[in-house]
Amino acid sequence: MKRMGFTYIVKADFAVPEEVVDYLIELSKSHYDYKCRYAGVPGPGGFLNGMKNTAENGLTQAHLGSGEFGLIFKILESPFHNRPEISQAFWAIYQVLCDESARLNNERNLLAAVY
Repeated sequence: MKRMGFTYIVKADFAVPEEVVDYLIELSKSHYDYKCRYAGVPGPGGFLNGMKNTAENGLTQAHLGSGEFGLIFKILESPFHNRPEISQAFWAIYQVLCDESARLNNERNLLAAVY
């Protein structure tokens, strides 16, 4: 067997107020995209519902990668979305995720040059 390389999937771990998750679930219910609708329901793809299930003392636990962030940003495109501070907060966390992903990619490229 020949080693082909590594794949890194970077995820951010952070706490989200339960009322923000409730807000996203409510927006997702009327979204035109089925993946966005599924994000808020129990079952496969229901990561917002999963976050809701971790609620303790008004906070939920998030463990999100770029795919989940993409769906959150798509949900926040809703014409009913009227809380820009939520978009800004998720964007700030997403930027940190992207920076960490770039850092790991640079390390991977350095390792690949050695092998």
